[in-house]
Amino acid sequence: MYNEWFLNPEALASASLRILTSDSEEPPCRRDESVKELCTIGYTIDTPWDKLEKIKHQDGSVSCRVDGLRLEMKFEGEPKWALSFEGKIIEQAVDVQYAGI
Repeated sequence: MYNEWFLNPEALASASLRILTSDSEEPPCRRDESVKELCTIGYTIDTPWDKLEKIKHQDGSVSCRVDGLRLEMKFEGEPKWALSFEGKIIEQAVDVQYAGI
């Protein structure tokens, strides 16, 4: 599970998550030369902006925190990614772009 911060309502419609991988025997604590991008997953959060937790910053800007995003990967002949939020699978909105590793 992970959390994501959004700066405006439009960002909910075009969110993305980068999946990183490393060939190191022991995964690094910080990104180093062994870390490469596996893929980027694009998705949409359908929850209305006014229903999300908001944080007001010192400069007056507001951002929303989306808690409890859960990413799953299954194999059905090929990798199939599923993203859920608030108990709803938003798999149909997931757009995976694989990097050339």
